[in-house]
Amino acid sequence: MLRVTGLCAGYASVPVLAGVDIDVRPGTAMAVLGANGMGKTTLMRAMMGFLTVTAGQVMLDGRDLTAEPPQERARAGLGYVPQGRGIFLRMTVRDQLRYAMIAKGRPAGNLSDVLDRFPVLMPLLDRTGDALSGGERQLVALACCLSTRPGTLLLDEPTEGLQPSFVDQILELLIKLKQQDSVTILLAEQNLEFAAALCDQVSIMRKGSIAATAPVAAIREASTDVDLLLAGEL
Repeated sequence: MLRVTGLCAGYASVPVLAGVDIDVRPGTAMAVLGANGMGKTTLMRAMMGFLTVTAGQVMLDGRDLTAEPPQERARAGLGYVPQGRGIFLRMTVRDQLRYAMIAKGRPAGNLSDVLDRFPVLMPLLDRTGDALSGGERQLVALACCLSTRPGTLLLDEPTEGLQPSFVDQILELLIKLKQQDSVTILLAEQNLEFAAALCDQVSIMRKGSIAATAPVAAIREASTDVDLLLAGEL
Protein backbone atom coordinates (compact mmCIF):
# COMPACT_ATOMS: atom_id res chain seq x y z
CA MET A 1 0.00 0.00 0.00
CA LEU A 2 1.08 3.55 -0.77
CA ARG A 3 0.17 5.83 2.12
CA VAL A 4 0.82 9.56 2.49
CA THR A 5 -0.15 11.22 5.77
CA GLY A 6 -0.01 14.90 6.67
CA LEU A 7 2.51 15.65 3.93
CA CYS A 8 3.91 19.19 3.84
CA ALA A 9 6.56 20.40 1.38
CA GLY A 10 7.44 23.38 -0.77
CA TYR A 11 10.23 25.38 -2.34
CA ALA A 12 12.67 27.26 -0.07
CA SER A 13 10.47 29.38 2.19
CA VAL A 14 7.34 28.95 0.04
CA PRO A 15 5.01 26.21 1.36
CA VAL A 16 2.93 24.36 -1.23
CA LEU A 17 1.56 21.15 0.30
CA ALA A 18 -0.56 21.64 3.39
CA GLY A 19 -1.04 18.27 5.07
CA VAL A 20 -1.90 15.94 2.16
CA ASP A 21 -3.38 12.51 3.01
CA ILE A 22 -3.59 9.79 0.34
CA ASP A 23 -4.09 6.00 0.49
CA VAL A 24 -3.73 3.85 -2.63
CA ARG A 25 -4.57 0.19 -2.11
CA PRO A 26 -2.30 -2.44 -3.73
CA GLY A 27 -3.18 -3.17 -7.34
CA THR A 28 -5.49 -0.16 -7.69
CA ALA A 29 -5.16 3.23 -9.36
CA MET A 30 -5.89 6.69 -7.98
CA ALA A 31 -5.87 10.04 -9.75
CA VAL A 32 -5.11 13.39 -8.15
CA LEU A 33 -6.98 15.93 -10.25
CA GLY A 34 -6.43 19.66 -10.15
CA ALA A 35 -5.72 22.74 -12.21
CA ASN A 36 -2.20 24.03 -12.77
CA GLY A 37 -0.63 25.48 -9.65
CA MET A 38 -2.62 23.41 -7.15
CA GLY A 39 0.38 21.34 -6.00
CA LYS A 40 0.11 18.10 -7.99
CA THR A 41 3.70 18.12 -9.27
CA THR A 42 5.00 19.20 -5.87
CA LEU A 43 3.21 16.21 -4.35
CA MET A 44 4.80 13.80 -6.83
CA ARG A 45 8.28 15.26 -6.36
CA ALA A 46 7.97 15.15 -2.57
CA MET A 47 6.78 11.54 -2.65
CA MET A 48 9.74 10.56 -4.83
CA GLY A 49 12.25 12.38 -2.60
CA PHE A 50 13.19 15.26 -4.89
CA LEU A 51 11.79 17.78 -2.40
CA THR A 52 12.39 17.85 1.34
CA VAL A 53 9.32 16.95 3.36
CA THR A 54 8.80 19.38 6.24
CA ALA A 55 6.07 17.32 7.92
CA GLY A 56 4.21 14.05 7.40
CA GLN A 57 5.15 10.61 6.10
CA VAL A 58 5.47 8.64 2.87
CA MET A 59 4.94 4.91 3.47
CA LEU A 60 5.24 2.09 0.92
CA ASP A 61 4.16 -1.39 1.95
CA GLY A 62 4.75 -0.51 5.59
CA ARG A 63 8.21 0.99 5.01
CA ASP A 64 8.81 4.62 5.93
CA LEU A 65 10.46 6.31 2.93
CA THR A 66 10.11 9.89 4.18
CA ALA A 67 13.82 10.43 4.79
CA GLU A 68 15.08 8.18 1.99
CA PRO A 69 16.75 9.61 -1.16
CA PRO A 70 15.14 9.01 -4.57
CA GLN A 71 17.39 6.07 -5.46
CA GLU A 72 16.39 4.19 -2.30
CA ARG A 73 12.72 4.82 -3.04
CA ALA A 74 13.27 3.39 -6.52
CA ARG A 75 14.96 0.32 -5.03
CA ALA A 76 11.99 -0.08 -2.70
CA GLY A 77 9.74 -0.40 -5.77
CA LEU A 78 8.58 3.16 -6.40
CA GLY A 79 8.69 4.20 -10.06
CA TYR A 80 8.31 7.78 -11.28
CA VAL A 81 7.62 9.36 -14.66
CA PRO A 82 7.89 13.17 -14.29
CA GLN A 83 5.95 15.80 -16.13
CA GLY A 84 7.66 16.71 -19.39
CA ARG A 85 8.76 13.16 -20.29
CA GLY A 86 12.18 13.23 -18.57
CA ILE A 87 14.27 11.40 -21.18
CA PHE A 88 17.79 12.01 -22.50
CA LEU A 89 17.65 13.92 -25.77
CA ARG A 90 21.11 12.86 -27.04
CA MET A 91 20.89 9.17 -26.08
CA THR A 92 19.29 6.47 -28.23
CA VAL A 93 16.14 4.76 -27.06
CA ARG A 94 18.05 1.47 -26.81
CA ASP A 95 20.70 2.98 -24.54
CA GLN A 96 18.10 4.74 -22.40
CA LEU A 97 16.34 1.44 -21.74
CA ARG A 98 19.64 -0.22 -20.89
CA TYR A 99 20.68 2.65 -18.63
CA ALA A 100 17.41 2.42 -16.70
CA MET A 101 17.91 -1.31 -16.13
CA ILE A 102 21.52 -0.90 -15.00
CA ALA A 103 20.53 1.88 -12.60
CA LYS A 104 18.16 -0.57 -10.87
CA GLY A 105 20.83 -3.30 -10.79
CA ARG A 106 19.34 -5.43 -13.57
CA PRO A 107 21.40 -6.87 -16.44
CA ALA A 108 20.88 -4.75 -19.54
CA GLY A 109 21.49 -7.32 -22.26
CA ASN A 110 17.91 -8.43 -22.93
CA LEU A 111 15.29 -5.81 -23.78
CA SER A 112 12.61 -8.30 -24.83
CA ASP A 113 10.70 -7.92 -21.56
CA VAL A 114 10.09 -4.20 -21.98
CA LEU A 115 9.72 -4.37 -25.78
CA ASP A 116 6.96 -6.96 -25.42
CA ARG A 117 4.99 -4.24 -23.62
CA PHE A 118 6.08 -1.50 -26.03
CA PRO A 119 6.32 -3.04 -29.53
CA VAL A 120 5.88 0.47 -30.95
CA LEU A 121 9.43 1.23 -29.73
CA MET A 122 11.06 -1.45 -31.88
CA PRO A 123 11.60 0.82 -34.94
CA LEU A 124 12.71 3.67 -32.64
CA LEU A 125 15.54 1.90 -30.79
CA ASP A 126 18.34 3.64 -32.67
CA ARG A 127 16.79 7.11 -32.62
CA THR A 128 17.88 9.72 -30.11
CA GLY A 129 15.39 11.39 -27.82
CA ASP A 130 15.42 14.66 -29.75
CA ALA A 131 14.23 12.82 -32.88
CA LEU A 132 11.03 11.60 -31.21
CA SER A 133 7.56 13.13 -31.07
CA GLY A 134 6.01 14.10 -27.74
CA GLY A 135 3.96 10.91 -27.65
CA GLU A 136 6.97 8.75 -28.47
CA ARG A 137 8.98 10.45 -25.72
CA GLN A 138 6.23 9.71 -23.20
CA LEU A 139 6.23 6.04 -24.22
CA VAL A 140 10.02 5.90 -23.85
CA ALA A 141 9.80 7.50 -20.40
CA LEU A 142 7.19 4.93 -19.36
CA ALA A 143 9.23 2.08 -20.82
CA CYS A 144 12.37 3.19 -18.97
CA CYS A 145 10.45 3.37 -15.72
CA LEU A 146 8.76 -0.01 -16.19
CA SER A 147 12.05 -1.68 -17.18
CA THR A 148 12.97 -1.44 -13.48
CA ARG A 149 9.79 -3.41 -12.59
CA PRO A 150 8.32 -1.05 -9.99
CA GLY A 151 5.43 -2.30 -7.89
CA THR A 152 4.05 1.24 -7.51
CA LEU A 153 4.03 3.85 -10.25
CA LEU A 154 3.84 7.65 -9.91
CA LEU A 155 2.84 9.47 -13.10
CA ASP A 156 2.80 13.25 -13.40
CA GLU A 157 0.49 14.49 -16.19
CA PRO A 158 1.08 11.49 -18.50
CA THR A 159 -1.37 12.73 -21.16
CA GLU A 160 -0.29 16.38 -21.26
CA GLY A 161 0.00 17.64 -24.84
CA LEU A 162 -0.41 14.21 -26.44
CA GLN A 163 -2.43 13.27 -29.49
CA PRO A 164 -5.49 11.08 -28.76
CA SER A 165 -3.86 8.03 -30.34
CA PHE A 166 -0.97 8.16 -27.86
CA VAL A 167 -3.36 8.80 -24.97
CA ASP A 168 -5.24 5.64 -25.95
CA GLN A 169 -1.99 3.62 -26.09
CA ILE A 170 -0.92 4.80 -22.66
CA LEU A 171 -4.36 4.11 -21.19
CA GLU A 172 -4.40 0.57 -22.60
CA LEU A 173 -0.92 -0.11 -21.20
CA LEU A 174 -1.74 1.21 -17.72
CA ILE A 175 -4.98 -0.79 -17.54
CA LYS A 176 -2.99 -3.95 -18.35
CA LEU A 177 -0.39 -3.10 -15.72
CA LYS A 178 -3.07 -2.69 -13.09
CA GLN A 179 -5.19 -5.68 -14.02
CA GLN A 180 -2.57 -8.23 -15.09
CA ASP A 181 0.50 -7.24 -13.07
CA SER A 182 -1.25 -5.70 -10.02
CA VAL A 183 0.86 -2.54 -10.30
CA THR A 184 -0.33 0.22 -7.97
CA ILE A 185 -0.73 3.56 -9.79
CA LEU A 186 -0.99 7.14 -8.60
CA LEU A 187 -1.26 9.79 -11.29
CA ALA A 188 -1.56 13.55 -11.30
CA GLU A 189 -3.92 14.58 -14.09
CA GLN A 190 -6.20 17.21 -15.52
CA ASN A 191 -7.87 14.82 -17.97
CA LEU A 192 -10.96 13.59 -16.09
CA GLU A 193 -11.99 11.20 -18.87
CA PHE A 194 -8.57 9.48 -18.82
CA ALA A 195 -8.57 9.28 -15.02
CA ALA A 196 -12.09 7.85 -14.92
CA ALA A 197 -11.20 5.13 -17.45
CA LEU A 198 -8.20 3.95 -15.43
CA CYS A 199 -8.72 4.74 -11.78
CA ASP A 200 -10.67 3.29 -8.89
CA GLN A 201 -10.60 6.49 -6.86
CA VAL A 202 -10.12 10.18 -7.58
CA SER A 203 -8.94 12.96 -5.28
CA ILE A 204 -9.39 16.65 -6.05
CA MET A 205 -6.45 18.87 -5.11
CA ARG A 206 -6.90 22.56 -4.39
CA LYS A 207 -4.26 24.94 -3.06
CA GLY A 208 -1.96 22.23 -1.75
CA SER A 209 -4.51 20.04 0.00
CA ILE A 210 -7.05 17.37 -0.88
CA ALA A 211 -10.51 18.92 -1.18
CA ALA A 212 -12.42 15.69 -1.84
CA THR A 213 -11.86 11.97 -2.46
CA ALA A 214 -14.43 9.59 -3.93
CA PRO A 215 -14.78 6.36 -5.92
CA VAL A 216 -14.57 6.95 -9.65
CA ALA A 217 -18.23 5.94 -10.12
CA ALA A 218 -19.30 8.81 -7.86
CA ILE A 219 -17.04 11.19 -9.77
CA ARG A 220 -18.73 10.22 -13.04
CA GLU A 221 -22.17 10.85 -11.54
CA ALA A 222 -21.09 14.23 -10.17
CA SER A 223 -19.06 15.41 -13.16
CA THR A 224 -20.53 18.93 -13.05
CA ASP A 225 -19.51 19.42 -9.42
CA VAL A 226 -16.06 18.01 -10.21
CA ASP A 227 -15.64 20.54 -13.00
CA LEU A 228 -16.54 23.29 -10.55
CA LEU A 229 -14.07 21.96 -7.98
CA LEU A 230 -11.32 21.84 -10.58
CA ALA A 231 -12.13 25.39 -11.60
CA GLY A 232 -11.97 26.50 -7.98
CA GLU A 233 -15.66 27.49 -7.84
CA LEU A 234 -16.69 25.11 -5.04
